[in-house]
Amino acid sequence: MKLSQLILLIFFTSHILSQTNLEVTPLFGSIINHSPRVMKTPILDPSYGLKVSYSKRSYSGNTFFKKFRYPEIGASINAARYGNNDIFGNSYGAQAFLNFYLKERKSYSIQLTTGAGLGYQTQTYETTNKLNAFIGSHLNATINVESYLEFKFTKSLNLKPSFGILHYSNGRISHPNLGSNYVYLGLGFSYRKGVFDTSKFRLKEKKITKFKNQLSFSPGLSDKGTYENNNTLPTAMIMYHKNLYTSEFNAFQYGLSAEYKNLDYKENLLKERENIDVAMTFGDEIFFGKTSFQATLGIYLYSISQSKNVVYQRVGINYRLVDFEKIGISIGAQLKAHGGVAELAEGKLSVLF
Repeated sequence: MKLSQLILLIFFTSHILSQTNLEVTPLFGSIINHSPRVMKTPILDPSYGLKVSYSKRSYSGNTFFKKFRYPEIGASINAARYGNNDIFGNSYGAQAFLNFYLKERKSYSIQLTTGAGLGYQTQTYETTNKLNAFIGSHLNATINVESYLEFKFTKSLNLKPSFGILHYSNGRISHPNLGSNYVYLGLGFSYRKGVFDTSKFRLKEKKITKFKNQLSFSPGLSDKGTYENNNTLPTAMIMYHKNLYTSEFNAFQYGLSAEYKNLDYKENLLKERENIDVAMTFGDEIFFGKTSFQATLGIYLYSISQSKNVVYQRVGINYRLVDFEKIGISIGAQLKAHGGVAELAEGKLSVLF
Protein backbone atom coordinates (compact mmCIF):
# COMPACT_ATOMS: atom_id res chain seq x y z
CA MET A 1 0.00 0.00 0.00
CA LYS A 2 1.31 3.44 -0.92
CA LEU A 3 1.96 6.00 1.83
CA SER A 4 -0.67 8.37 0.42
CA GLN A 5 -3.28 5.60 0.46
CA LEU A 6 -2.40 4.72 4.07
CA ILE A 7 -2.76 8.35 5.16
CA LEU A 8 -6.16 8.59 3.47
CA LEU A 9 -7.28 5.34 5.14
CA ILE A 10 -6.25 6.55 8.60
CA PHE A 11 -7.96 9.89 8.03
CA PHE A 12 -11.16 8.27 6.76
CA THR A 13 -11.26 5.72 9.62
CA SER A 14 -10.73 8.35 12.33
CA HIS A 15 -13.69 10.33 10.98
CA ILE A 16 -15.90 7.25 10.97
CA LEU A 17 -14.93 6.11 14.45
CA SER A 18 -14.94 9.35 16.44
CA GLN A 19 -16.64 12.69 16.78
CA THR A 20 -15.97 15.50 19.28
CA ASN A 21 -18.50 18.02 20.54
CA LEU A 22 -18.02 21.39 22.26
CA GLU A 23 -21.24 22.76 23.72
CA VAL A 24 -22.32 25.99 25.45
CA THR A 25 -25.78 26.17 27.05
CA PRO A 26 -27.36 29.16 28.86
CA LEU A 27 -29.90 28.02 31.50
CA PHE A 28 -33.11 29.59 32.79
CA GLY A 29 -35.30 28.14 35.52
CA SER A 30 -36.01 28.02 39.24
CA ILE A 31 -35.19 26.18 42.47
CA ILE A 32 -38.06 23.88 43.41
CA ASN A 33 -39.29 23.97 47.01
CA HIS A 34 -39.88 20.24 47.43
CA SER A 35 -40.19 20.45 51.26
CA PRO A 36 -42.46 23.43 52.04
CA ARG A 37 -43.05 22.26 55.64
CA VAL A 38 -39.33 22.70 56.37
CA MET A 39 -38.33 25.35 53.84
CA LYS A 40 -40.59 28.24 54.86
CA THR A 41 -39.01 30.89 52.62
CA PRO A 42 -40.96 31.33 49.35
CA ILE A 43 -38.79 31.16 46.19
CA LEU A 44 -40.00 34.03 44.01
CA ASP A 45 -37.06 34.99 41.79
CA PRO A 46 -35.89 33.04 38.71
CA SER A 47 -32.48 31.36 38.52
CA TYR A 48 -29.93 31.70 35.72
CA GLY A 49 -27.00 29.49 34.77
CA LEU A 50 -24.46 28.45 32.18
CA LYS A 51 -23.09 25.02 31.28
CA VAL A 52 -20.04 24.28 29.11
CA SER A 53 -19.29 20.70 28.09
CA TYR A 54 -16.90 18.71 25.93
CA SER A 55 -17.61 15.16 24.82
CA LYS A 56 -16.42 12.48 22.42
CA ARG A 57 -18.34 9.76 20.64
CA SER A 58 -16.13 6.95 19.43
CA TYR A 59 -16.07 3.29 18.53
CA SER A 60 -15.72 0.98 21.53
CA GLY A 61 -15.37 -2.79 21.60
CA ASN A 62 -17.68 -2.93 24.64
CA THR A 63 -21.14 -4.49 24.33
CA PHE A 64 -22.70 -1.77 26.47
CA PHE A 65 -21.82 0.96 23.97
CA LYS A 66 -23.14 -0.98 20.99
CA LYS A 67 -26.40 -1.83 22.79
CA PHE A 68 -27.01 1.84 23.65
CA ARG A 69 -26.02 3.26 20.21
CA TYR A 70 -22.53 4.39 21.25
CA PRO A 71 -23.21 7.16 23.81
CA GLU A 72 -20.88 10.13 24.15
CA ILE A 73 -18.51 10.35 27.11
CA GLY A 74 -17.73 13.83 28.36
CA ALA A 75 -17.11 16.37 31.11
CA SER A 76 -18.91 19.59 31.91
CA ILE A 77 -18.69 22.61 34.20
CA ASN A 78 -21.68 24.63 35.32
CA ALA A 79 -22.48 27.77 37.27
CA ALA A 80 -25.86 29.04 38.47
CA ARG A 81 -27.14 32.16 40.21
CA TYR A 82 -30.19 31.09 42.21
CA GLY A 83 -33.29 33.15 42.87
CA ASN A 84 -33.53 34.78 46.31
CA ASN A 85 -29.76 35.02 45.92
CA ASP A 86 -29.03 36.34 49.42
CA ILE A 87 -30.45 33.06 50.82
CA PHE A 88 -29.67 30.42 48.18
CA GLY A 89 -26.55 31.99 46.66
CA ASN A 90 -24.67 30.53 43.69
CA SER A 91 -23.57 27.03 42.75
CA TYR A 92 -20.51 25.83 40.83
CA GLY A 93 -19.99 22.25 39.70
CA ALA A 94 -18.00 19.85 37.52
CA GLN A 95 -19.34 16.53 36.24
CA ALA A 96 -18.57 13.50 34.12
CA PHE A 97 -21.47 12.36 31.93
CA LEU A 98 -22.85 9.95 29.37
CA ASN A 99 -25.01 11.29 26.55
CA PHE A 100 -27.38 8.68 25.05
CA TYR A 101 -28.89 8.92 21.56
CA LEU A 102 -32.51 7.81 21.79
CA LYS A 103 -33.33 8.62 18.15
CA GLU A 104 -31.17 9.81 15.25
CA ARG A 105 -32.16 11.32 11.92
CA LYS A 106 -30.24 13.35 9.34
CA SER A 107 -31.66 16.68 10.48
CA TYR A 108 -32.24 16.08 14.22
CA SER A 109 -31.65 13.73 17.18
CA ILE A 110 -33.24 13.12 20.59
CA GLN A 111 -30.74 12.69 23.42
CA LEU A 112 -30.65 12.01 27.17
CA THR A 113 -27.70 12.99 29.39
CA THR A 114 -26.94 11.63 32.86
CA GLY A 115 -24.01 13.00 34.86
CA ALA A 116 -22.52 13.11 38.35
CA GLY A 117 -19.73 15.02 40.03
CA LEU A 118 -18.85 17.54 42.74
CA GLY A 119 -20.15 21.02 43.39
CA TYR A 120 -19.84 24.04 45.67
CA GLN A 121 -22.71 26.07 47.15
CA THR A 122 -21.90 29.58 48.36
CA GLN A 123 -24.80 29.74 50.86
CA THR A 124 -25.66 27.14 53.50
CA TYR A 125 -27.91 26.75 56.54
CA GLU A 126 -25.36 28.38 58.84
CA THR A 127 -24.32 31.25 56.54
CA THR A 128 -27.93 32.41 56.01
CA ASN A 129 -29.00 32.52 59.66
CA LYS A 130 -30.80 29.16 59.19
CA LEU A 131 -32.98 30.41 56.31
CA ASN A 132 -31.53 28.03 53.70
CA ALA A 133 -32.78 24.65 54.97
CA PHE A 134 -31.83 22.88 51.72
CA ILE A 135 -28.07 22.55 52.20
CA GLY A 136 -25.87 22.24 55.29
CA SER A 137 -22.42 22.19 53.64
CA HIS A 138 -20.53 24.09 50.97
CA LEU A 139 -19.11 20.96 49.28
CA ASN A 140 -21.71 18.60 47.77
CA ALA A 141 -22.23 15.82 45.29
CA THR A 142 -24.17 16.75 42.13
CA ILE A 143 -26.43 14.79 39.81
CA ASN A 144 -27.69 16.09 36.47
CA VAL A 145 -30.33 14.64 34.13
CA GLU A 146 -31.12 16.51 30.91
CA SER A 147 -33.05 15.77 27.71
CA TYR A 148 -32.12 17.37 24.36
CA LEU A 149 -33.60 17.89 20.93
CA GLU A 150 -30.64 18.67 18.65
CA PHE A 151 -31.24 20.28 15.24
CA LYS A 152 -28.61 20.36 12.52
CA PHE A 153 -28.02 24.04 11.77
CA THR A 154 -24.94 23.86 9.54
CA LYS A 155 -22.44 21.09 8.76
CA SER A 156 -20.80 21.48 12.19
CA LEU A 157 -23.04 23.84 14.19
CA ASN A 158 -26.18 22.55 15.90
CA LEU A 159 -28.99 24.09 17.98
CA LYS A 160 -29.89 22.19 21.20
CA PRO A 161 -32.97 23.18 23.25
CA SER A 162 -33.12 21.16 26.47
CA PHE A 163 -34.94 20.51 29.75
CA GLY A 164 -33.11 19.33 32.85
CA ILE A 165 -32.67 19.17 36.61
CA LEU A 166 -29.49 19.78 38.62
CA HIS A 167 -29.45 18.27 42.11
CA TYR A 168 -27.03 19.11 44.94
CA SER A 169 -26.73 16.91 48.06
CA ASN A 170 -24.10 16.14 50.72
CA GLY A 171 -25.35 12.59 51.30
CA ARG A 172 -26.35 13.50 54.86
CA ILE A 173 -22.77 13.86 55.98
CA SER A 174 -23.99 17.15 57.43
CA HIS A 175 -27.43 18.48 58.39
CA PRO A 176 -29.58 19.77 56.82
CA ASN A 177 -29.64 17.76 53.61
CA LEU A 178 -32.96 18.22 51.88
CA GLY A 179 -30.94 18.95 48.75
CA SER A 180 -31.40 21.71 46.18
CA ASN A 181 -33.15 20.99 42.86
CA TYR A 182 -32.61 23.48 40.04
CA VAL A 183 -35.12 22.79 37.23
CA TYR A 184 -34.29 24.62 34.00
CA LEU A 185 -34.72 25.12 30.28
CA GLY A 186 -31.63 25.46 28.12
CA LEU A 187 -30.86 26.73 24.65
CA GLY A 188 -27.43 25.50 23.66
CA PHE A 189 -25.15 25.55 20.65
CA SER A 190 -22.87 22.64 19.85
CA TYR A 191 -19.91 22.49 17.53
CA ARG A 192 -19.23 18.97 16.22
CA LYS A 193 -16.01 17.90 14.55
CA GLY A 194 -15.78 14.60 12.69
CA VAL A 195 -18.44 12.16 11.48
CA PHE A 196 -19.63 9.14 13.44
CA ASP A 197 -21.18 6.35 11.35
CA THR A 198 -21.77 3.02 13.12
CA SER A 199 -22.78 1.30 9.88
CA LYS A 200 -19.20 1.37 8.56
CA PHE A 201 -17.78 -1.23 10.92
CA ARG A 202 -18.69 -4.28 13.02
CA LEU A 203 -18.26 -4.75 16.74
CA LYS A 204 -15.52 -6.86 18.27
CA GLU A 205 -16.87 -7.51 21.76
CA LYS A 206 -14.76 -7.23 24.91
CA LYS A 207 -16.43 -9.35 27.58
CA ILE A 208 -16.12 -8.98 31.34
CA THR A 209 -15.81 -11.99 33.62
CA LYS A 210 -19.23 -13.07 34.87
CA PHE A 211 -18.78 -13.71 38.57
CA LYS A 212 -21.81 -15.27 40.22
CA ASN A 213 -21.19 -14.00 43.77
CA GLN A 214 -20.37 -10.59 45.24
CA LEU A 215 -19.38 -9.86 48.85
CA SER A 216 -19.09 -6.16 49.73
CA PHE A 217 -17.92 -4.12 52.73
CA SER A 218 -18.94 -0.45 52.90
CA PRO A 219 -17.72 2.03 55.54
CA GLY A 220 -19.72 5.26 55.64
CA LEU A 221 -20.66 8.50 57.39
CA SER A 222 -24.05 9.83 58.48
CA ASP A 223 -25.08 12.95 60.37
CA LYS A 224 -27.33 11.75 63.22
CA GLY A 225 -27.57 15.12 64.91
CA THR A 226 -29.93 18.03 64.33
CA TYR A 227 -29.80 21.15 62.15
CA GLU A 228 -28.31 23.09 65.06
CA ASN A 229 -26.02 20.35 66.45
CA ASN A 230 -24.39 18.19 63.82
CA ASN A 231 -23.12 14.77 64.91
CA THR A 232 -21.50 12.89 62.02
CA LEU A 233 -20.97 9.23 62.97
CA PRO A 234 -19.38 6.21 61.27
CA THR A 235 -21.40 3.37 59.76
CA ALA A 236 -20.44 -0.03 58.36
CA MET A 237 -22.33 -2.38 56.03
CA ILE A 238 -21.69 -5.89 54.73
CA MET A 239 -23.71 -7.21 51.78
CA TYR A 240 -23.86 -10.45 49.80
CA HIS A 241 -25.29 -10.46 46.27
CA LYS A 242 -26.01 -13.28 43.85
CA ASN A 243 -25.50 -12.15 40.24
CA LEU A 244 -27.82 -13.33 37.45
CA TYR A 245 -26.53 -12.03 34.10
CA THR A 246 -29.24 -11.05 31.63
CA SER A 247 -26.71 -9.96 28.97
CA GLU A 248 -23.01 -9.22 28.48
CA PHE A 249 -23.38 -5.85 30.20
CA ASN A 250 -26.21 -6.30 32.72
CA ALA A 251 -26.74 -8.37 35.88
CA PHE A 252 -29.81 -8.72 38.13
CA GLN A 253 -28.85 -9.13 41.80
CA TYR A 254 -30.45 -10.38 45.01
CA GLY A 255 -29.10 -10.99 48.49
CA LEU A 256 -28.88 -9.78 52.10
CA SER A 257 -27.33 -6.78 53.85
CA ALA A 258 -26.46 -6.08 57.50
CA GLU A 259 -25.61 -2.56 58.62
CA TYR A 260 -24.17 -1.22 61.87
CA LYS A 261 -25.26 2.35 62.68
CA ASN A 262 -24.07 3.62 66.05
CA LEU A 263 -26.69 6.28 66.67
CA ASP A 264 -25.42 6.93 70.21
CA TYR A 265 -21.73 6.83 69.43
CA LYS A 266 -20.70 8.90 72.49
CA GLU A 267 -23.26 7.88 75.08
CA ASN A 268 -23.46 4.20 74.05
CA LEU A 269 -26.94 3.83 75.49
CA LEU A 270 -28.16 1.14 73.11
CA LYS A 271 -27.08 -2.48 73.01
CA GLU A 272 -25.06 -3.69 70.04
CA ARG A 273 -27.96 -5.64 68.53
CA GLU A 274 -30.07 -2.47 68.58
CA ASN A 275 -27.56 -0.76 66.30
CA ILE A 276 -28.05 -3.19 63.41
CA ASP A 277 -30.32 -3.09 60.35
CA VAL A 278 -30.87 -6.28 58.33
CA ALA A 279 -32.47 -6.20 54.88
CA MET A 280 -33.27 -8.35 51.87
CA THR A 281 -31.95 -6.71 48.70
CA PHE A 282 -32.75 -6.66 44.98
CA GLY A 283 -30.78 -4.71 42.41
CA ASP A 284 -29.34 -4.26 38.94
CA GLU A 285 -25.81 -3.49 37.74
CA ILE A 286 -24.97 -2.12 34.28
CA PHE A 287 -21.39 -2.53 33.02
CA PHE A 288 -19.45 -0.55 30.45
CA GLY A 289 -15.91 -1.81 30.53
CA LYS A 290 -14.46 -1.97 34.03
CA THR A 291 -16.89 0.68 35.27
CA SER A 292 -20.46 -0.08 36.33
CA PHE A 293 -23.53 1.63 37.77
CA GLN A 294 -25.53 -0.17 40.45
CA ALA A 295 -28.99 0.45 41.91
CA THR A 296 -30.37 -1.58 44.84
CA LEU A 297 -33.71 -1.75 46.63
CA GLY A 298 -33.64 -3.04 50.22
CA ILE A 299 -36.60 -4.35 52.25
CA TYR A 300 -35.99 -4.22 56.00
CA LEU A 301 -36.27 -7.50 57.87
CA TYR A 302 -35.14 -5.81 61.09
CA SER A 303 -34.61 -2.06 61.49
CA ILE A 304 -32.97 -0.13 64.31
CA SER A 305 -35.29 2.82 63.82
CA GLN A 306 -38.54 0.80 63.91
CA SER A 307 -39.96 3.63 61.79
CA LYS A 308 -42.41 3.69 58.91
CA ASN A 309 -39.57 3.19 56.41
CA VAL A 310 -39.98 -0.32 55.03
CA VAL A 311 -37.64 0.03 52.06
CA TYR A 312 -34.45 1.90 51.18
CA GLN A 313 -32.56 2.65 47.96
CA ARG A 314 -28.84 2.52 47.21
CA VAL A 315 -27.19 3.90 44.08
CA GLY A 316 -23.50 3.73 43.32
CA ILE A 317 -20.64 3.51 40.87
CA ASN A 318 -18.00 0.75 40.83
CA TYR A 319 -14.64 0.17 39.17
CA ARG A 320 -13.18 -3.33 38.74
CA LEU A 321 -9.53 -3.31 39.82
CA VAL A 322 -8.88 -7.04 39.45
CA ASP A 323 -10.53 -9.33 36.89
CA PHE A 324 -8.97 -12.78 37.07
CA GLU A 325 -10.60 -16.01 35.96
CA LYS A 326 -11.83 -17.07 39.41
CA ILE A 327 -11.75 -13.88 41.48
CA GLY A 328 -12.30 -10.15 41.02
CA ILE A 329 -11.98 -7.04 43.19
CA SER A 330 -13.84 -3.76 42.71
CA ILE A 331 -14.03 -0.44 44.56
CA GLY A 332 -16.78 2.16 44.51
CA ALA A 333 -18.90 4.81 46.19
CA GLN A 334 -22.61 4.78 46.92
CA LEU A 335 -25.47 6.68 48.54
CA LYS A 336 -28.28 5.25 50.67
CA ALA A 337 -31.66 7.00 50.83
CA HIS A 338 -35.25 6.59 51.97
CA GLY A 339 -37.42 8.02 49.22
CA GLY A 340 -35.84 11.34 48.27
CA VAL A 341 -34.00 11.79 51.60
CA ALA A 342 -30.37 10.64 51.84
CA GLU A 343 -29.35 8.70 54.97
CA LEU A 344 -25.62 8.14 54.48
CA ALA A 345 -22.70 8.13 52.03
CA GLU A 346 -20.38 5.13 51.72
CA GLY A 347 -17.22 3.79 50.16
CA LYS A 348 -17.24 0.22 48.89
CA LEU A 349 -14.85 -2.73 48.52
CA SER A 350 -16.19 -5.87 46.81
CA VAL A 351 -14.78 -9.35 46.27
CA LEU A 352 -16.28 -11.23 43.32
CA PHE A 353 -16.08 -14.99 42.91
